[in-house]
Amino acid sequence: MGKDDDDGEPTRVRWLMDAARYAVAALVTAVTVAVIARAVVVSLRSEKLEITVVNGTVTASVNTAANPTQVRLLMTIHNYNPSGRVGIQYVGVNITLLYQNDTPITWISIEDGPVNGIHVEPQFIRESVVDTSLNVPDDVPAAFAGAMTAPNGSQLFDNAKVHLKGTLQTQISGLNYTHGGQPTEYLCSPVAIGVKSEKLLAHAVDVSCEEV
Repeated sequence: MGKDDDDGEPTRVRWLMDAARYAVAALVTAVTVAVIARAVVVSLRSEKLEITVVNGTVTASVNTAANPTQVRLLMTIHNYNPSGRVGIQYVGVNITLLYQNDTPITWISIEDGPVNGIHVEPQFIRESVVDTSLNVPDDVPAAFAGAMTAPNGSQLFDNAKVHLKGTLQTQISGLNYTHGGQPTEYLCSPVAIGVKSEKLLAHAVDVSCEEV
């Protein structure tokens, strides 16, 4: 009788240990399933980014002393994430400047990454300053550079457009974002492009970009 009691105690201990291991395994499985389910839901959910061209202007300046001649373009973009739940990043972004008739002037890429890229926390605005110098005529047409340095006064393109093309990715957890993402394009119009002047400043009204 005593021997049976002695054998029963280790058996109960082993049973309890096995039950605990199964419980932990079940919990880990449940957590894993929950994380995967959240990732699937987040990847399917279409979070939006609201983009604005600050002052609705792109400032141009021409450096004729450079060889080749260079055109410097400067613009500021505000990126607002209205979501109160997750962060959004906009990656692989190319910006195309267009005349009113949709003829391209030039294109500019925005660098990805946590410092210069467009990574926006929930209900937060991130400012992106686009400042680049382009060679004439390889990167920007000589006609555009000439319009900015015309002897009788630089030309102002006051009905120009800014087109952005990239991929929106939604935050899953921490610094992890959905793979692939959603190809997304924005069109900002009308935007004024010209040298810094009173004429350009007269167009200083923020322009919201529409998803296209």
